[in-house]
Amino acid sequence: MDYTGFNMSRIKNANRASVLYLLNGRKSMSRKDIADSLGLTPAAVSKICAELIAEGAVSECGFSDGAGAGRRKIILSLNSSRFAVLAVSIDAGGYYCGICTLGGEETVGEYTTLARDTKPEDFLRAVGESCRRLIKNNPTGGAELIGAGVGIVGGADSLSGKTTGSYGVWRPGINIKKILEDETGLPVCVDNNVKAFALASLIFDREHSADNILFVKWGPGVGSAIVINGEVLNGTDSGSSEIGHYIVDPNGEKCRCGRRGCLETYVSATGIKRTAFELMAKMNAPSKLRSIAFDDFDASMISAAAEQGDPIALEAFRYTGEMLGRALADVVTVTSPQAIFLFGGLSKAGKLIFEPTQWYMEENMLFVFKNKVKLLPSGIQGKNAAILGASALIWQQENK
Repeated sequence: MDYTGFNMSRIKNANRASVLYLLNGRKSMSRKDIADSLGLTPAAVSKICAELIAEGAVSECGFSDGAGAGRRKIILSLNSSRFAVLAVSIDAGGYYCGICTLGGEETVGEYTTLARDTKPEDFLRAVGESCRRLIKNNPTGGAELIGAGVGIVGGADSLSGKTTGSYGVWRPGINIKKILEDETGLPVCVDNNVKAFALASLIFDREHSADNILFVKWGPGVGSAIVINGEVLNGTDSGSSEIGHYIVDPNGEKCRCGRRGCLETYVSATGIKRTAFELMAKMNAPSKLRSIAFDDFDASMISAAAEQGDPIALEAFRYTGEMLGRALADVVTVTSPQAIFLFGGLSKAGKLIFEPTQWYMEENMLFVFKNKVKLLPSGIQGKNAAILGASALIWQQENK
């Protein structure tokens, strides 16, 4: 057989990564169970497991309780505390820096606020100083720091480690990777924060298992990432998908991107705030929201009012769910996901946003997809997703 161009090393690394991902999700398994789950030969799995045990990444932790004849199987588990990563999340107002084991357990972390006009180079030097302090005081009990993952708002090329500037924190061309490698002495992986969150969901969310996912993150804007066959999709220049800039009304509200009618102008925290104020002008219904000045207003107040049955707040959530549900129905037609995970911001409002979104999504869904796509809260909701996301970048890099 001609193996010209056939990368055996890549296949081997992919199989190794598959074993680690499987153990991370299942907690413990026998070699036979691993082989059966992955479709690998027992010999291949035994060799991979021997290498991982020698490196301290996997441990033999006992025997199966299997009934019946034959030898009991040795159970393997991921030694997630053997390695740790430095995790950094950068947004417009500052950065979060922490240390996280490969199993997703955060040991220490802190958020630092910086002035919005701080120069990128000065910003990254401050990040580097925080990183060095954490490295010096490494509280992981001997876990080896194997790298630093950096998630950043906006565009970032994961290959070069440079910003690409799409609705991001800084101008294009800032070499985050080089600057932080010089600052920390660790290998650094950089990517868009929403893609990092999606990757963290794949690795650390053991409750929800799906290979094809649309991941939507709420914040000041609306970001998204697409997972196909268990891998986060990388577009041109490692770009993420931009569902927030899907046009739902060409004559609609002005968006920060310069166009009109983008989805995020309606379904972001700023969007639902605007909707509530417009409804107060159109509706005569009494509302506690009427006593709040626009500048003092935020989405959490709308959520609290809706929970108490406020008609303006309830209608604001219904309308927001309608706009999002209609858009998701169209996106499903293109991406065909098994599930859509909503994360952050308005998703914390629970059924107030999930119920109308689900209803309008199904109402507008192409018939072949009806009742087939789950709409779920992300399984990393409530945890430090910024740290898990950045940590996941190193998890992925180590197992490529």
